[in-house]
Amino acid sequence: MCGRRLPWADGGLVVPHPPTNAQGRHASCGPIIEKPRERKDPPGPVAGEPSLEKGPDFRGALIAFGSELRRGDIEIHLRSSGWREHGHHLDPAYNDVILHVVLDADGPVAPCLRRDGTVVPTLLLAPALRGPLAALPHDLTLAALGALPADECVARVTAANRATALALLDRAGDARLTAKAAQFEAAFTVASPGQALYTGILDALGYTRNRAPMVRLAGALPLAMLESRLSAGDARGTFRQAAALLLGVGGFLPLTPALVALDGFDADDSAAIERAWAELGAPWRETRLAPDEWYLARSRPANHPLRRLLGLAAMLARAGRSGLLAATLEGFGAEEAAVGLAECQAFLLGPPRDADPQGRFVGKDRAAEILVNVAVPFALAYASWSGDDRLAGAAAALWERTPPTGGNEVTRAVLARLGDPGLRLRTGRAQQGALHLGRHFCEQRRCYECPLARLAREG
Repeated sequence: MCGRRLPWADGGLVVPHPPTNAQGRHASCGPIIEKPRERKDPPGPVAGEPSLEKGPDFRGALIAFGSELRRGDIEIHLRSSGWREHGHHLDPAYNDVILHVVLDADGPVAPCLRRDGTVVPTLLLAPALRGPLAALPHDLTLAALGALPADECVARVTAANRATALALLDRAGDARLTAKAAQFEAAFTVASPGQALYTGILDALGYTRNRAPMVRLAGALPLAMLESRLSAGDARGTFRQAAALLLGVGGFLPLTPALVALDGFDADDSAAIERAWAELGAPWRETRLAPDEWYLARSRPANHPLRRLLGLAAMLARAGRSGLLAATLEGFGAEEAAVGLAECQAFLLGPPRDADPQGRFVGKDRAAEILVNVAVPFALAYASWSGDDRLAGAAAALWERTPPTGGNEVTRAVLARLGDPGLRLRTGRAQQGALHLGRHFCEQRRCYECPLARLAREG
């Protein structure tokens, strides 16, 4: 952990980064924050990662509120009014914030509410300072926020033990796979396997910010009801019907000109989808999702939930009369794992769309995420549930060949902590292992319980 105790702060206050300057720019420090306490009281276990993307300033902090330890995000403002002025009370991206830190109050400090209605406590820094901010000494040794190194790992990975580290990451990936398969098998007790698969795919298509509305959509439009209404005899007609139901229940119809431009459709396709919704959508008129349930701020065109739903509609069209479940498992029936992997990828990706500036509704990275997080664990769960040993073996063989994705903040942070520039995660299995260790050990500071702790630093 990288934190600085400000020498001029009464009570030994520790802050995630120093107060902003007169221009509102952040001078950086480490990702630690505590409430003011007496100097004889040692710091509690607290942590967090600085974020340079849109959203809270620090993510995954552990903060001691008295004797209670909470995990969540931290948002920093120069003035207490910044929370509402910046619209955070309406933004679901801030629903994990557990502490609002401000330099000073510009008027009465009103309760700080998240979008989900939770009250967030506000910590004022000015009362803890020994004088006006402008009179306090400036520390030239402070690093820029983006230059802060990741926390150092207790393990040391080098060329000599790199193979051991990769084997440990593979096993951690297997642990994550086993847990996901168990979640699917548990879901079979309350829903059909097809519905569990469909919900898992929608969840994965939601990425991070739109997972909740995607899951709500799966409940509002169950797979059995959706597939029963796909009566067109050709792939294009099936796609239009599936798109109409998914977009209609999702609250995206009628299509605006901006949405038409986003999906790359011609006028015939757009009109056909809206006609299909008019014909099929009556049962969902009162239960469709509201447009404001989706997180759309600064969403890249390729990540827009409308395009993700069209990607699922395209999968349903490729599945045809066999259905989503059978089509997803078809690749696991190949004799060779490499052939099965190619078939699974082809089903999830689909052919490129020449008129689409994005190429496909679902990109290669998202298809790889669905493969490792949904298709393979679902296949293992379905094999266990149905007693299909052949399917279990095929899923295990395909798992070892899954490709990596572009990664995320967690996997990149794990690699940075390990400190070996030659360490490459060449499979989705190893990448899932890094994600498992990051979530269950790094973020919780369970360093010496981590499987990689055996590669301990010397000296």
